[in-house]
Amino acid sequence: MSNQIISRRNFIKWIGITGGYVTLTPYSSWAGPKNSKKPSLDNFLKKSGPINYQISINEKKSFYGDTPQLKAHPLLWEKESVLSKYKKNTVYENEDLVIVGGGMSGLVSSYLLREHKPIILEQGPRFGGNSQGEVWNDLAYSVGAAYFMEQSPSSEIFKIFKEVGVHSVCRERETEDQKLLNGVFYKDFWSGETDKAHKKQFVKLAEFFKQIHEETNGRVFPEIPLAVKQFSEDPKRTEYLKSLDKYNFKDYLEKVVLGGEKLIPHIAQSLERYMWSAFSCSTNEISAAIGLNAYAAEFGKAYVAPGGNAKVAEMFLAKSLEKIPQKNYRTESLVVDVRVENDRTWVTYSDSAGKLKTIKAKAVIMACPKFVVKRILHDIEPERMLALNKLNYRSYLVANVLIKKKITQDIYDVYLIGKDLKPEESQVSDIIVANYANKNKSDSTVLTLYRSFPYESGRRLLYDENSFDKYKKEIETQLHEEILPAFNLKKENIQDLKITRWGHPLPLPVAGLIADGTIEKIRKPFKEKVFFIEQDNWMMAALESSVGEALFWSKQVNVLLKK
Repeated sequence: MSNQIISRRNFIKWIGITGGYVTLTPYSSWAGPKNSKKPSLDNFLKKSGPINYQISINEKKSFYGDTPQLKAHPLLWEKESVLSKYKKNTVYENEDLVIVGGGMSGLVSSYLLREHKPIILEQGPRFGGNSQGEVWNDLAYSVGAAYFMEQSPSSEIFKIFKEVGVHSVCRERETEDQKLLNGVFYKDFWSGETDKAHKKQFVKLAEFFKQIHEETNGRVFPEIPLAVKQFSEDPKRTEYLKSLDKYNFKDYLEKVVLGGEKLIPHIAQSLERYMWSAFSCSTNEISAAIGLNAYAAEFGKAYVAPGGNAKVAEMFLAKSLEKIPQKNYRTESLVVDVRVENDRTWVTYSDSAGKLKTIKAKAVIMACPKFVVKRILHDIEPERMLALNKLNYRSYLVANVLIKKKITQDIYDVYLIGKDLKPEESQVSDIIVANYANKNKSDSTVLTLYRSFPYESGRRLLYDENSFDKYKKEIETQLHEEILPAFNLKKENIQDLKITRWGHPLPLPVAGLIADGTIEKIRKPFKEKVFFIEQDNWMMAALESSVGEALFWSKQVNVLLKK
């Protein structure tokens, strides 16, 4: 497989050479399909799609998002007891393909393999995983993943996005994300405008990141995902990736790029807030390979759809439904067991009514996190289990502030710097303005606030019975004292504050997992029948990871199913 499956840095060079493709198709409004020839499709998307078009405000006084107290934990933790009372050989369906998980990875996989009419089993009430969104007062906003980065027009990701029409709904973010310091927005952070005495370090690091992004001056961009075949086809690039992975991001910048010089406070804070927001980890935890892949890409363009990546997920779902029956897309369907026996794969799940059913399939795609794989995949090899046990995940909150007043600033993403905070003291690290990608002229504003828990005990605290009141109060305090004044807004302008909890969606990309072979072990197919397509294949929370892995592994699944 070529390394064109994902490329984030050649786009600008390509524009300069061709003088042709300068902007994407003008972005459209957020709205779902209208005047459709298939009204039932609209109904399906409204009920089960990634975007909730019919929200209520000032209603729920608890977290939105995941609800672990429901059937998932009791079933998976008591799996053997549950299965002992169920006759697995009672097969309800015989199918070519079952996809476990209806997040971005599962939806893209179902689109790529739509000719096989897969069954897609999603445990939640909606598809999209953490690429979900909502609409209020004619504004679509994200409650999870928000944007994706540019790709080379020759890459497979660019081509599939064009095929589905993703580009047509996006707005380009071409300028640098702003920084908010002491109530002031800074538009040109890397010029040193917040700390002119240390301008030299700003400029040096900015030039380094740009060179990585554009692969100039001998710099090499660390491609992720990296196809399995490339471990032998492109040994130089692979060894470069592994060499980076031996460092954490902060150490690499200070020891290698800056030659022993420490990061100055504003730069350290800015990079830390970015890693908190994107990966829920610190700069001294994240692999330099993954950190450079993500941050160097920020020196290119980002693409923002109304509702964030939920809109992208919705488009893949709608396109797939042109070929796949709606009955094949099943929400509130929790898979409890996957096992390979007698040249077939048996998938047992609890349906929306709580009844256990089994599907016998030729192939299965596990588009779910690896901590779920550990619970439901039967007879995992010791080597794979050792690798799976090395993985960890982190949590975060998304608070959407619904404001009955329009802001004047044309801002997309703002990172809050100026405070030396330890990970355990984390606050809202960045703010996204939902209006940025919405074409309509709403008289309202939605500010999306991201607060991660970039430390080991974060998830436990987040699931404490009093956590909602605690974190709501902390978010409101920061909102009223620091965020609203910067946007010339007042407490009275707020219509509602909706807080979504994501307990374990962010794989922790610590240094060493690529270099020691862990990534290779968790990605490889199981008994040539079970395939793994998820962002945590590379422990990198990014839409590109999900789509890139779907593009690569779906080809092998297709070959198997056509035998």
